[in-house]
Amino acid sequence: MKTAYRSFFIVLHVIGIIAGLFISFTTQDPVTDKLIVSILILLTLNLVRLSQHLQ
Repeated sequence: MKTAYRSFFIVLHVIGIIAGLFISFTTQDPVTDKLIVSILILLTLNLVRLSQHLQ
């Protein structure tokens, strides 16, 4: 994968993490909150993997 695509995906992951945090803090449903937290964990792990392969 080219560096431009990886950089684009990194930006998308950061936007997704910010949106997930906002949704997690504003939701009142515990099931939705746990779902968003698990998606945030997956996004963060994938972001770390992408940033390691970028170097």
